Amino acid sequence: MTESKPNSWCGRHDKPREFAKHQPIICYDKPPSALVSKEEYDNKRYEALTGELVETLVVPKREARTWTMQTGDLCRITVHEGPQVGDVNFWNLDNCQERFYSGKTRQLHAAHLKVYDRLWSCLPYLRPMATFVFDTLAQYGIDEDGGALHDVIGTRCDDYTYKLITGQERVGSCHSSLVKAVVEERGMTEQ
Repeated sequence: MTESKPNSWCGRHDKPREFAKHQPIICYDKPPSALVSKEEYDNKRYEALTGELVETLVVPKREARTWTMQTGDLCRITVHEGPQVGDVNFWNLDNCQERFYSGKTRQLHAAHLKVYDRLWSCLPYLRPMATFVFDTLAQYGIDEDGGALHDVIGTRCDDYTYKLITGQERVGSCHSSLVKAVVEERGMTEQ
């Protein structure tokens, strides 16, 4: 009977490779342009909370909606039906080519966003589109499965990847819900 090889074996002389553990390093350790004045943003939050409520929008589970914000507006996203995923997109109202870019946001801040982190737009614009000013779930941390909140690690689920992986057609993903909303409510296309 032969002895089984450990899972980390990589084909080099029957010896498993060992890797030292290192703390992850953020690509750009908070460059000045990614930092905001906490006092300024705390004041903006206070002014918005004590100001006039402009709109309330309830988005049912497995659906999507759109709304318009102007520079300086505050948007509060609240989960009201138990644990859910909240995927968001942002576009510049005057130029729909400028949109939220999760990968660049991750490079400038981290995989999991916190208060005072910003959501950045795509290249060649690379401008902040939104800033976190408060988080009621800030104490969540990292759970027993290694999960955390407000991540910009990957992308939302979509029917294209589902078909690529399973070979089966499907309509009913986060992406298809978001596409439906921007097509019906904004006259945009999937692109």
